[in-house]
Amino acid sequence: TADILFFGSGVNGGVEIEGTLVNYGTVRFSSETSKGGEFINKTGANLFVYAPEFGVDLFASDSGNTVHYSDITDQEIKVPEASTYYNLQASGGNVKTLTGDIIVTNMVIQSTLDVDSSENYDITVKGFWNNSGGEFLERLGKVTFDGSGDQKLQGSVGIETFYDLEINKLSLVLIFKCYYHHQKFQHFHRNLLSKPL
Repeated sequence: TADILFFGSGVNGGVEIEGTLVNYGTVRFSSETSKGGEFINKTGANLFVYAPEFGVDLFASDSGNTVHYSDITDQEIKVPEASTYYNLQASGGNVKTLTGDIIVTNMVIQSTLDVDSSENYDITVKGFWNNSGGEFLERLGKVTFDGSGDQKLQGSVGIETFYDLEINKLSLVLIFKCYYHHQKFQHFHRNLLSKPL
């Protein structure tokens, strides 16, 4: 599979997408993207965003695809089509800020993820939540676990804090592999299992 890097900024830099760019491999944007086009991350593909924001329509719900916000500076996490990411990874450093409510199958946090203090966006998790060394700034946002299968909430540093935690599972289990704290806990349905750290 291909691994393509788009690099450049300023007057002669940046990437303009006017049509549709379909990714079956790995694409890395260290340049800002613009124009009215769309980017489709297909099954198993990887998109690495190193620019402050991603400026074209993003389709990121295909099975197994991953979008990585990986710059060492602050970045905005784009709301993709249907608000849905399959795999979303916030890494690299500094703050990654949501720009709207999102649905994600699997979430990995390795830097700071902020739900935006002025908007308090919500995250719906269908698979696992893994905070492997980052920080989650929950503000007044809601995190909902409502996947159809077993789900894991895992953290590696300190206590994972949620302001509004909703567990909406009629069957199977949500496995906690971290200490967690919440301000508001609603819609708790059965089968909750906590494993030792």
